[in-house]
Amino acid sequence: MAITTQQIKDLREETGAGVMDCRDALQQANGDYDEALDFLRQKGIATAAERADREALDGIVELYSHGDGRVGVMVEVKCETDFVARSKTFRTFAHEIALQIAAGAPRYVSPDDIPGEVIEEKRKDAREFALEEGKPENVIDRIVEGRLKKAAYFQQGRLSHAICGPCVSSFLQRRSSDTRYVPEPHPGSCRAD
Repeated sequence: MAITTQQIKDLREETGAGVMDCRDALQQANGDYDEALDFLRQKGIATAAERADREALDGIVELYSHGDGRVGVMVEVKCETDFVARSKTFRTFAHEIALQIAAGAPRYVSPDDIPGEVIEEKRKDAREFALEEGKPENVIDRIVEGRLKKAAYFQQGRLSHAICGPCVSSFLQRRSSDTRYVPEPHPGSCRAD
């Protein structure tokens, strides 16, 4: 079957893949658009795995200010090339992350960063609440641990939850073949490639 330039263009617009990759995928799929799309997604997953160890040196710093400066977020989002950093999609992604951070108001980057005193305070409160409810003493420790795991304070009060909010998650799903979240090794920052 002959592959038309319109088919290549349509596939390229939907996937962001190169012209030659789109043409090869359509040839591999004998002109079947959906099969070519699946082929490119699989190829994208393989390519992302190959790129996992690459260092991201380019990117942008997104600034977001809300409420006459009462809320402000500055986030650095890195990528492998300046071409990606200048793209509208990447800038939208960085803006979505900044909005999610501003909305979530995280206090910590990850659960490991929550001070022990704060955890003990919350543990004490959960224990007192369980005793007030009349729970048996032999199961209180399990109840307390379960409540701490489910506590909104620990779930919503951290950066890793804020950047995985619904807007950013849906963005990542749409761009899953070329975007991934990679936490930085030092506290206070993270990056998305």
